[in-house]
Amino acid sequence: MFKIYPSLFLQMVRSYENLDLFHLAYAFVIKLYPLVDRFPEDERKNIILQIKRAAISMPLNIAEGSSRKTDKEFLPFLSYAFGSAKELEVSLKLSADLKFLDGDIYHSLKEELNFFTGKLVGLMRYAKIARKPLTLVNGCPEQSKALLGRQ
Repeated sequence: MFKIYPSLFLQMVRSYENLDLFHLAYAFVIKLYPLVDRFPEDERKNIILQIKRAAISMPLNIAEGSSRKTDKEFLPFLSYAFGSAKELEVSLKLSADLKFLDGDIYHSLKEELNFFTGKLVGLMRYAKIARKPLTLVNGCPEQSKALLGRQ
């Protein structure tokens, strides 16, 4: 057995292009834009702008954070993406309640957003854990995490 620092491994594979989470957020933005462009014209500078800003912030923060050298520096950007997702969640709920967005579409978007935030929280937990050294068992970090009680 020997010790490694997972954050060093994470640095090598953490390009935003390698993160499924980035692709989920990016696809969500692409899906969302045409939907909010159907909102009433007088909402262009209000809820439409807010929704677009919050949505765009998610993949942008993931991309910017992934360029940081350490997990400690990456973590705040994941937190910003989480905050943007929650802001977006409320904006979409308002849009549905104001009848700008069909109820079925809203529920579908909410499910996707919940899936995204679940994955995001998982990555945030991993980034926190990755700052601590792991003892490798049989060269396998998964076995090591299980033995150490880390998820």
